[in-house]
Amino acid sequence: MLYLRRLAFLVLFLSTTPILAQSDFVPFRLQNGFLILVTGSIGPLPDLTFIVDTGAYRTVVDAAVAKNLGLAGRSDQVLAAGRSLPVERVELPALQFGPVLVTRHSALSMDLKAISSRSGVPIHAVVGLDILRSKSFLIDYKQTRIYFGQATVAGPVLAFDPTSPYLVVTLKIESEPIRLLVDTGADQISLFAHRVPAGLQKHSQMEASGTSAAGQVAARFFRASKVDYSAPRGHAKLVFIVPGEPDFIAYDGHLGVRSLGAARVYFDLAHNLMSWED
Repeated sequence: MLYLRRLAFLVLFLSTTPILAQSDFVPFRLQNGFLILVTGSIGPLPDLTFIVDTGAYRTVVDAAVAKNLGLAGRSDQVLAAGRSLPVERVELPALQFGPVLVTRHSALSMDLKAISSRSGVPIHAVVGLDILRSKSFLIDYKQTRIYFGQATVAGPVLAFDPTSPYLVVTLKIESEPIRLLVDTGADQISLFAHRVPAGLQKHSQMEASGTSAAGQVAARFFRASKVDYSAPRGHAKLVFIVPGEPDFIAYDGHLGVRSLGAARVYFDLAHNLMSWED
């Protein structure tokens, strides 16, 4: 999960299979079981490694890449896991991976060493929702490909909040309605500490840790016996409690896409829906 911000379920069922233009795809490597890594380019620099992350609202390029390209930026600050981090606002000459190409794109630049360390490989950029939202796409974890275009996927469907600039869905954890950001850069369900409903505070919690753009983060977790989408499977889900900014209320936490246990996940951005199948 890489969530960066300025300092300043509806459940349905379908019964068809994916249909997509086979030419519009990009292969990816699944790192650590959940991180989606693709190869791309920024300006004249080829063979760079990007994380595809719906949990990042803005695309972020590593400071070393920005320096190599001679990109002059404007200093700013972002928040990550309650910590203020220095960034620069830069304009990328072009960014491309597979069929996705953007030119003269405004992005953030910061040191991505913590992300690279977590990933186990050098990360040159995190491709965020500002780029991903331009076209519907399907993540096929079995074929390790991202397909771009319209599709139909068998399985449950969640509706994104049409009033939010983020990919936010509402589901229930132990009957408590929770607003979660759908995050391909995370593998678990997490709630911000200041957004945990009183009904969930009673659960016995254990100590844990995680990582973000700010580095190591102290966390806690509990086992939820009932989460909307997992109830038919009859097994508990781990829910992590992580730091968050007290004045941030756009959503309550993150829904790590890999926590769905799905083989394919489709982001229908034309209709503000996501669906998945085993």
